[in-house]
Order: sequence, then structure tokens, then C-alpha cells
Amino acid sequence: MDDASRAELESLRARAYGPDADIDADPAALARLRDLEEAARAGTPATEAVPATEPVPSAGPAGGPGAPRDPFAPVPPVPPRPAPEPDTADPPPADRDDPSAPSAAPHGRRRLVRVLWPVSLVVAVMLTAAVTVALMTGFFTRGLTASQREVAVLQLADRPGQVLFEDTTGDARSALFDGLTVVRSSGVLGSNGGECLVVYQTPANGEDTSTLGGPIFFGCAAGGLPALVQVGVDRNSPPQLRAAFPAGTGLKFQLDGDQVRVIADDSGVRHSAS
Repeated sequence: MDDASRAELESLRARAYGPDADIDADPAALARLRDLEEAARAGTPATEAVPATEPVPSAGPAGGPGAPRDPFAPVPPVPPRPAPEPDTADPPPADRDDPSAPSAAPHGRRRLVRVLWPVSLVVAVMLTAAVTVALMTGFFTRGLTASQREVAVLQLADRPGQVLFEDTTGDARSALFDGLTVVRSSGVLGSNGGECLVVYQTPANGEDTSTLGGPIFFGCAAGGLPALVQVGVDRNSPPQLRAAFPAGTGLKFQLDGDQVRVIADDSGVRHSAS
């Protein structure tokens, strides 16, 4: 191996094994290094030198990085490249298949729990209320036949003109239904203090509301049974009632706290028409 080949070999070895090694990025120089090293080990002259892509660094002190090397000395191993430093600003995502991997977004999960918790409470309250209403409605409407249906739920309220039904506490609340007045009263009509329902025709505009005209229907609570009144629709019924229900319809008014549920039965309509 001549001096030019040795100098080229030293230059390529510096690029391969030196502190600033960069020969991996130059395939032609790497192939040339292998050829020169094989020629040095075999003791045969190398082929014509290929100009180095970078100048040969100046020789330094003996034993330094630029000092001449023995061409027949064993080639030192290539030092491993240092691993790149992890980017702390953007941590790698957690392995979804690894149950032991830490959660990637604990704060987001806690925020989601804080949002869903009150929503779940509202849904639970709404479901409870719906079930309660369904159970109460079913209590009053169960047992209805095919000809019966609930047609109204009346809300009782304080209204003028109910002095005839007020007791010593003044508790006489009423509601209006298609020309009828429905009154809840206590302690009157011989009910021994129990609640009663009274149904009568609503006085026309301008008439004295403290007087009653037409038939009067009433019923009182008995034990655990609620107060109820049953009224039939006929030619003597108020015009509003006859317009809403055909003759022969039966109406049941049943007390339910501050409400009155109205059940209509049309099984007698055909018989009345015939």
C-alpha cells in the first residue's frame, strides 16, 4: 500500500471512528474504507485512490485523534450512537394494550366524571318521577274495561262561590269541567269529617254562584276508598257536556289529593241510542 492509500485510509478511518464520525452518510466513502482495510490486511496494493470528499485533518500530537495509525492494527469497534433525548413536551401515547401503562389523560377523565355525575343525578331523579307518576296513574286507571278511558285530570283550586260547601276551616276547592263544577269539601253532607266530592251544573254568567240549579251529585270517602261521584250524560245535562260526550256516557269523578280524575265509559251509548 502506497503513501497516498495510507493517507486516504487514515482519513476515512477518522471519519468512521473519530469523534465526528459521519461516514455512515457517505456510502461511497464507506465502501472505499472497506476496500482499503481489506488491502491493508492482505498486504496487497490497493486500487487507485478515490478523492476523499472531505480534507484529511491535520496530524495532532502522538496518540491524539489526528496521529498516524498502524495500518495493520486491528480496527476498533464503531462506537454506538447516543440515543436521542426524549421530547418531554410531547410524551408518547400510552400503550392501549398494556393495562399497566399510565393513563395519558387523567385530568380529562376527571373532568368527564365531574360533568357526567350531575347529569346522572338529574336523569335518576327524572326516571324516579316518571316511574312514580306511572305507578300512581296505573293505580287509578287499572281495572278499566275496553269501554272506559281517563279523559281529564282536574286541578282543584280556590274559587269564589263555594260558601255552601265550606267547613269551619274554609276548605272548599273546586274545578270546572264542561259545564259542571266539581267541589272538594270536608265535614259537610254527613261525611263525619271525611272528604267529599260534589258535582253540579255551573251557574250561567250573571247568575248567583251561591245557589245551585239542576241535579246535585255527591259522594264521600269511606275507609281507605277515595271519594267519587258518578254522573250520566242525558238531555238534562249542560250543553257543554252534551257537546263533549254523547248521551248514555257515564262519567266517574274520583278524588286524588288536590286532583280529580275523570273516567268516561261509553258502554251505554249504543243502548241509549237504540
